[in-house]
Amino acid sequence: MFLSKRTEADFQEYRHHRASTAWKYAMWDAGCKLPTQVADGRSTCFCGVVIGITDMDAHIYAAHGLS
Repeated sequence: MFLSKRTEADFQEYRHHRASTAWKYAMWDAGCKLPTQVADGRSTCFCGVVIGITDMDAHIYAAHGLS
């Protein structure tokens, strides 16, 4: 019953949230700071890419995918 009332947008939102959370914990496990945790808003991802606050979400979804 619950799943029958969910839309594709609901599932997409869930996948984005799951990917963001997994990435955040992977960053912390690697000893990296999130862009929101540094004064200039720029950080290096555990994969080596320099990211900022504005392109953080795009990087997560493009480089680390939605699984």
